[in-house]
Amino acid sequence: KAIDEKLTITFDYHKFNGPKDIRLIAPLQLKVSQNRWYVIGSDLNKNALRVFGLDRIKNLQHDKGFEYKDIPKTVIEELNLQKYYLGITKRIIREEKKILVTLGVSEFLIEYWKSKPIHFTQKITGKKQNGYHLVEFLLVPNIDLVKLIASSFGEVKLIEPKGLKKIISDKYSASLEL
Repeated sequence: KAIDEKLTITFDYHKFNGPKDIRLIAPLQLKVSQNRWYVIGSDLNKNALRVFGLDRIKNLQHDKGFEYKDIPKTVIEELNLQKYYLGITKRIIREEKKILVTLGVSEFLIEYWKSKPIHFTQKITGKKQNGYHLVEFLLVPNIDLVKLIASSFGEVKLIEPKGLKKIISDKYSASLEL
């Protein structure tokens, strides 16, 4: 209702690893990631885009109306990039920008991805490399992308860009080895 009617909301937010905090936001979008719902909005006290898990929100109250024109331009730009994230986790590259990511997908998994794409930018190229089907995405690389690759046990491989392979290797290779 608050998104549809452009109403700000106030709520108590209980962080996973921190104290309760009272937040005031202009809610802009709802997003589901890993079976959990999130509200994405402009935090009016911090002038920044923030993401809040709905299961951590208590004492929600509608407040006054807001206008999109009053939301900082940087917040709108971040919101527009948010749709190029897998899930909701933060980026792993220095600059927040979308890049072409090519994944190699096994014969076993490709049919599933055809029937249930994992992202709206997914493009199955019809090409193969070393037995893997090449699938392209336009994404802001983030932790959820790393999790997808790591949790696929060899069914998904990062092919391009090479610079991203190095970032993932440098940051997460010790964890992946465990």
